[in-house]
Amino acid sequence: MPPPLPDHMNQMYQYQPLPQGDIIRLIKLPQGHSSWFRGTGRKMSCLLEHVSLADNPDYRALSYCWGGQEHTETIFCNGACLKITSNLFSALASLHSMKTERLLWADAICINQQDTDERSQQVRMMRNIFQGARSVYICLGEATDNSDKGFEFAKSLCSASRLQAYSSDRRNAISMDPRTLTSYFGVSNLHDESITAFVTISSRPWFRRIWVIQEVAVSSDVEIVCGSASIKWNEFVRAIEYAVEVGITAMHTNSNLERVLTMDLTRQEFRESARDSSLDGQGTDLQRLLCRHREYFSTNPRDMVYALIGLSNNSGPGRLNVEVDYRLDTREVYRKLAVAILTTNCNLDILGFCRVGKGKCTGTVRYLALPSWVPDWSTSEKAMTLMRQGLPQEQHVHFSAAKGFHYSPKFSADEHQLCLEGYFTDQISEMGRCPPRLEAIHQPLSKIKFFYLLYHGLVTRRNWEEVTSARSQNLQYVTGESMLDAYWQTLICGCLDPEGYVCTREMFYEMERTNSLYSQYYFLVRFFVPPFWLFLVAVYVLQILRELRKPIGISCYGLPKMTEIPLNLAKKAELSSSGEWTIVKTLRGYIGMVLVSAQPGDRIGLFKGGKVPLILRQVANGSPWQLVGEGYIHGIMHGEAFEEVKCENIWIQ
Repeated sequence: MPPPLPDHMNQMYQYQPLPQGDIIRLIKLPQGHSSWFRGTGRKMSCLLEHVSLADNPDYRALSYCWGGQEHTETIFCNGACLKITSNLFSALASLHSMKTERLLWADAICINQQDTDERSQQVRMMRNIFQGARSVYICLGEATDNSDKGFEFAKSLCSASRLQAYSSDRRNAISMDPRTLTSYFGVSNLHDESITAFVTISSRPWFRRIWVIQEVAVSSDVEIVCGSASIKWNEFVRAIEYAVEVGITAMHTNSNLERVLTMDLTRQEFRESARDSSLDGQGTDLQRLLCRHREYFSTNPRDMVYALIGLSNNSGPGRLNVEVDYRLDTREVYRKLAVAILTTNCNLDILGFCRVGKGKCTGTVRYLALPSWVPDWSTSEKAMTLMRQGLPQEQHVHFSAAKGFHYSPKFSADEHQLCLEGYFTDQISEMGRCPPRLEAIHQPLSKIKFFYLLYHGLVTRRNWEEVTSARSQNLQYVTGESMLDAYWQTLICGCLDPEGYVCTREMFYEMERTNSLYSQYYFLVRFFVPPFWLFLVAVYVLQILRELRKPIGISCYGLPKMTEIPLNLAKKAELSSSGEWTIVKTLRGYIGMVLVSAQPGDRIGLFKGGKVPLILRQVANGSPWQLVGEGYIHGIMHGEAFEEVKCENIWIQ
């Protein structure tokens, strides 16, 4: 029998305080989903029970996107009305296959959101709650945007991966003819709506919610549900890995797909540490988690930190000592965390996540009134840093601009200013053009849009080569290298191939000689910058000529196929192609890459505990300095310019 409906429709549910300990609330769902709905309108009824996690209750956990804060739906809990969001209502309604009575945990119902102390206490238990669940349902919402086709295509990708591995066929999807594409993937071209539907799944709001990272990472069994379609998490991840590997999504940007892979990377790390008792605690370093998952969103900006504490191995007492406390202001949470990380690690790595000032290209601003040396985790931007290039693979590039000198942080009495030990070695004199920003694209690019981005990329490359004198045959770089050698190393910010310098240099010059995308069209802008319409006309003329000659190697839009070499270099140049970094020249003749928020006149400093140079700005004479961000300055990244005797205290605020 389902729970009875209340006699008085206006009676609101009153939460009973939870006893101390590991007590949580669970929703008891009635047998048969149809019994949830009564009379007119959408009504459902359930019971709330108090249970102890120590008793190992048999329950499922619900993972969903909160969406808007308006509580527009009503359910009946223990015979009284409880207002919930429409997203939660839809998530509950999607569990239509239940044949028996079942216990379920959903945060917005099982936690009294109006009780700050209870909310803090229950959030601390969140990892245990999802670990203890028999399974976790990820509810993406109702079926839209051909999501059913997307789920089917994900399953076909898993089958295709096994088929291609069995046949020893290592071809990329871009190089396959329509018949081969159909045999492997069931699509005849890379614009097929099934591919678009598959990519669009990962663009749903759930995949940007910060709390879902922990909910997935700690759970043993995870199932994704969307409308009537479903797929296991591991199967979905395998489909994405294979899609990226073979280039089946080449006509889409893969940022959303890569976000799923970073989420799974955290899941694998957590589960590996849980299996290995020799590892120090469960999870990953908190600073790394904050960097890896900075693109996510949260209704409460404090949750950008709190949601990751349960996955970290260094957030507890005796380490960073970070606790969930919703009574603290967001600025205080972020500042205390920065102080704790600086004090514990005794290096300046955390400063690489700071984004300060207003850029001439992006209009980047700080949303919170924080000191410039405190990262603003609420900005939800991709956090690529010099030390961790190439997300999600996270290639760790090793720099030692300050020769590894030890650093003991000092703070002002109110902890709003940080004292650095170092000196200024140079100054930005000229900045290059800001590169185009390629936002996440779920639909295939139109020809006009594609060539518009290509045009601006080529114009940017031309400008950067002018600023750095990269093609000059008569000039030599400060280090004794050719200007072109210094230039290509700056483009990849020192992220050399594992085979070393010689191998990476050969890759660059090979790309210069081959029919890579930029090399094919660069001559159109090399000697003068035409208006876009003229550039577009020239491109179409080139395509017609290629069609007449019928060359081998023409792919979508008549472009030369991307070979392995330019693809590898493109991955290494992720910072310079992100739209957030641009090239600069300094007063002393060095070239480098800095954030677009930098300005001519900003100072370049080397500081103890810092592996990379920092860019600082002084608003007024005699005032403390502001941190603009980190920078790659070719020729001083490994201590070549650092002298300890020049170090002095420099305060930043």
